[in-house]
Amino acid sequence: MIAKLQIYKCPHCGNIVEVLQV
Repeated sequence: MIAKLQIYKCPHCGNIVEVLQV
């Protein structure tokens, strides 16, 4: 499997969330 790490910025709270998709 290839793990893909996405950096997502929440438009509502302004927090930067790291989403790890396996």
